[in-house]
Amino acid sequence: MYTLSHTKMPGFTIDDWTLQYKQCSVFAEKQITTSRAHYKRRNQSNSTRIVKQITDGKMGEIIAARYLRNNGLDCNNPDF
Repeated sequence: MYTLSHTKMPGFTIDDWTLQYKQCSVFAEKQITTSRAHYKRRNQSNSTRIVKQITDGKMGEIIAARYLRNNGLDCNNPDF
């Protein structure tokens, strides 16, 4: 088990973060278009909020993947 003192946190430059977040945002815009009916069934209709949640979730996947790799663990890249 890892503790914070034994792990390396993933670093991002502002430019890297901005680029990655933009990629996540583009993914989210496409995702909501293809899955609108699914969100409607779940009574979710605020497109702006849904896109933000998808974007943040995808960014979380990138952060988690970097964290794992920085700590010597193998993992797949997030799907886009």
